[in-house]
Amino acid sequence: MLKVLSKTDKTMAPLIIRVALGLVMLVHGTQKAFGWFGGPGFLKTFEGFTRDAGFYPWVPSFVMITELFGAFFLIIGFLTRISALCTGTMLFACAYLYHIDNGFFMNWTGKAHGEGVEYHVLGIAMAVALIVQGGGFLSVDSAMAKREKKFFI
Repeated sequence: MLKVLSKTDKTMAPLIIRVALGLVMLVHGTQKAFGWFGGPGFLKTFEGFTRDAGFYPWVPSFVMITELFGAFFLIIGFLTRISALCTGTMLFACAYLYHIDNGFFMNWTGKAHGEGVEYHVLGIAMAVALIVQGGGFLSVDSAMAKREKKFFI
């Protein structure tokens, strides 16, 4: 199973995609978990998810852990397909739950009610590309696949 998950080639496109997506998601994760970059921090995020949005208490913890560790794993290319699947799923859920009613476009002028799904569509597309292609060049997955070949052959 690990062999299938870590299979990738040495192309540059997945490296670029996973680092870009990973950095964007990592910043969002640090906003929620630590309050960095003007974010709410752990307690306000937890409160927002549970009291305000009505989610079970495990949901905000799962979101913060996934955004932090999943993003870090994307950046280094470790279990890229699983990390991309988690990231894409979270982006889809966020778009569906909070942004789809606001249309497609981001709220550049500040005149709309909220942000549309434009950002989420791009992130989901990036995640799907990584699920299909794997981690690519300079990924832990690539190193694991190479090591596994030497070990078993």
